[in-house]
Amino acid sequence: MTTLVDFASADPSSSSSYFSPTPLQNIGTSTSPVDVTYTLTGLRPGTNYSYAVRASNSGGSQNGAVVTFTTLSAGSPPDATTLQATDITISSATLRGSVNPNGLDTEIDFVSGAQAGAINDWGISPLQNIESGNSPVAVSYTLTGLMSGTTYSYAVRATNNAGSQNGAVVSFTTPNAGIISQWASDATASSEYHPSPDSWSAVQAAGVPDTFTYGDEATAWATLNEHEGIQWIELNYNSPVYATNVNVRETYNPGALIKIDLMDDNGIYHTVWTGNDTNTGIPDNIGWSNISFAQTYYPTNTVKLYIDTSLVPGWNEIDAVELVGEEAGGQTAITPTPTPAVSSQGDVARRIEPSIIHPGDRLNITLMPSPLSLFESPGYMVIETIPNGFTFVSSSAGESQQGNLYSFTQIGSEPIIYTLIAPSANGSYPISGTFKDELMNTGTVSGTSSVRVGGINYDANGNGRIDRDEAVQAVMDYFGELLTRQEAISVVMEYFAG
Repeated sequence: MTTLVDFASADPSSSSSYFSPTPLQNIGTSTSPVDVTYTLTGLRPGTNYSYAVRASNSGGSQNGAVVTFTTLSAGSPPDATTLQATDITISSATLRGSVNPNGLDTEIDFVSGAQAGAINDWGISPLQNIESGNSPVAVSYTLTGLMSGTTYSYAVRATNNAGSQNGAVVSFTTPNAGIISQWASDATASSEYHPSPDSWSAVQAAGVPDTFTYGDEATAWATLNEHEGIQWIELNYNSPVYATNVNVRETYNPGALIKIDLMDDNGIYHTVWTGNDTNTGIPDNIGWSNISFAQTYYPTNTVKLYIDTSLVPGWNEIDAVELVGEEAGGQTAITPTPTPAVSSQGDVARRIEPSIIHPGDRLNITLMPSPLSLFESPGYMVIETIPNGFTFVSSSAGESQQGNLYSFTQIGSEPIIYTLIAPSANGSYPISGTFKDELMNTGTVSGTSSVRVGGINYDANGNGRIDRDEAVQAVMDYFGELLTRQEAISVVMEYFAG
């Protein structure tokens, strides 16, 4: 039977959305479904319409269910053009675009063109309302906190009631910052000997070297007593840098330096070096401990040195400490704080397995979230600094790399596990990490802070500290010749540090 179809308005004939039935269409005598369409024209913008398809033949007629649609508002989607960035410095840039609202209220933002979680993924800028109009509007956003010598990309996005449009992705590269060397501006210490104002006090380690002969000189810092176990001195500098070196001038009984921490712009301490002082066993001479490490991904202007006063007889005196790195211009000075900042949303702990690692062995690093839902936050990222000499193999999460920095992103409640191959040389290798939650709050990954190749990891439970039993075990292993004296001292020091 030949069938005829048309489309009819389901709205009242008196309403502005009513339309006359469409012309009849002959769809033949097929026994299978046939697609039918009709293009309505002359409709009102921003209006709801209802309609149904109708079909009839000699056997009868039937109407389809009523469906609705809404026409777009008057006007057109915005036109968005991404323009090149201006005012590019080592740490900031002004993102630019041009947007024509085409007569409708329009909102814009800028979005990173990098892969999510990559080092150069800066996220999304806040929304801006540029209202309506029919002419192009210049839009911009100043992006700060960038890394020097890094390529970033972005696009402008615009949305109104008629639709949305993204501009093309453009990129820019921040210039390389200059390498600067600087001496400390002030210092504090856990212990100091100063029988007269400032003599042998912590401030004697600030400023340029001014102790020119080897010996017990009041122009250098000394602890209150000769043998006080583990002590520290913290030094502040005027200009934040992405650090690469710390040079320590030891002017009396050198050889006691065991650890160096740097504090980032969130008040979090990162261990960049632990080991044996190269000046150990060099008597009657001024010594320089020139410590180099992978460039930090965070700006710092605070150095914290740890010395073991039991290693070298007599007072161990430090005259000056030089901080070297790439200038982090535009960063604000860091205010020292003894309490590391942590994310308000949770914590991440690090566990290293196996406990005994030999050169060339594979080891698994497990990053455990607390609570388990922590990794379910959109935008979550963990950044780990892999020690020099280690080979990265794989991870259970998505990762991106820039030098020694590996950024891991994973949506879900499972821990992140990554695999490394240990270097060929025995030793203790520092490992550090930070994380950012969806609110960009930052915390430090806790747990084992170093990988001992050819030795034993004593933070067996990965709780971020050395317990009493673990410290006792380290001492027993020292007497059993499984550890060097310095390695055992380092474990015990971590226990007393809590």
